[in-house]
Amino acid sequence: MTDLDSILAKLASLKDLAERPGSAGEAAAATAAIQRLLFTHNLTMADVPNKGDEYIEQRFDVADLNAKAQRWKRDLLQVVAEANFCRIAWFRRSEFWKASDAVVVGREANVAVFLGLYEYLETEAKRQCRAAFKAAAAGWYADRAFFNQSFYCGFVETIHDRLQAQRKESTAEAG
Repeated sequence: MTDLDSILAKLASLKDLAERPGSAGEAAAATAAIQRLLFTHNLTMADVPNKGDEYIEQRFDVADLNAKAQRWKRDLLQVVAEANFCRIAWFRRSEFWKASDAVVVGREANVAVFLGLYEYLETEAKRQCRAAFKAAAAGWYADRAFFNQSFYCGFVETIHDRLQAQRKESTAEAG
């Protein structure tokens, strides 16, 4: 553990002490100690790790996402992970890529949001695709696989564009 790591660990414990229920004197002493350490080591509160800032890995099975009909799911995973400050790593379980594992890495809160959003968007994409095919398939659209592939590709692209626009807006508002 480096000197900076030990200082940050001490700051984190002082922050916990200042925020938990106790006497006003304890909170004031902890806050004063935090200010003193921040000033002495030229740090800010943004440098102090918060609870839930630990990075976690969560592995999940993703069967056959390299199949042509399933690539949209892989792309959606990537888009949603990026939008939620997570990263995806792929691990092949067989030499033919018929099944693989994905590992999402990010802060615990971000991973939870990523998983919930991905599950929702995957379900919604399937629902919308079925409805669109019913509406379009009034006797003239025969190739359902091509229709689905095209629909899902457009769905993922739309989600990507909207998440990017939302990030730009949030960044502009914050800074």
